[in-house]
Amino acid sequence: MDGTVRFNRAFYPDATGTVRETAEFTASVRRQVSGRKKVFISHKTNDPHAEELAQYITRRHHIVTYLAEWDPGVNPNSPTLPDYIMDHIRTSQGFLVSVRPQIAISMWVGYEIGGAHAHRVPRAKMVFDPVHAMPSVLEAIRALHTRSELDSWITANV
Repeated sequence: MDGTVRFNRAFYPDATGTVRETAEFTASVRRQVSGRKKVFISHKTNDPHAEELAQYITRRHHIVTYLAEWDPGVNPNSPTLPDYIMDHIRTSQGFLVSVRPQIAISMWVGYEIGGAHAHRVPRAKMVFDPVHAMPSVLEAIRALHTRSELDSWITANV
C-alpha cells in the first residue's frame, strides 16, 4: 500500500440505467455537480453484502451510493481521514449500516453513525445476519430486514 485511504466505491446509474463505479476523484466531482441524491453505506471492510446493497439501491432507486472503506495500512490518526468521511456523510441524504457480525469490531461505525446523527441524515441499518454484540449506537437505529422494507425507507427518507 502507498499509505493512502481508498474511498473509491461510488456507484451511480448512467442514462441507460447501467450501474457504473467511479474512482475517488470522479466520485467527488460527480457529487458536486450532479445534484443527485446519495446514500452513505457504513460497513466493515470487505463486506460483500454492502456492495450488493449499494448496487441494488443504485439500480432500483437511481441513487448514488457511497461505500467508505478504511484501509488498515493507513494511520488512523491522520487529520484528514475523519474530515473526508464526514464530508461524504454530510452530503448524503441517507445513511445505512450494513449489519454483519464483523461490524462489532469496526472502529469507524460509531464515528460514522455519530456524524450522520449530527448532520441529521436519516439513518437505518440493514440487518443481514444476527449480531449479538451489536455496538450500542446501532441499537436505536431502525432495523430493515427485507428489500421491501429498504425500498419503503428510501422512498420515505431519501
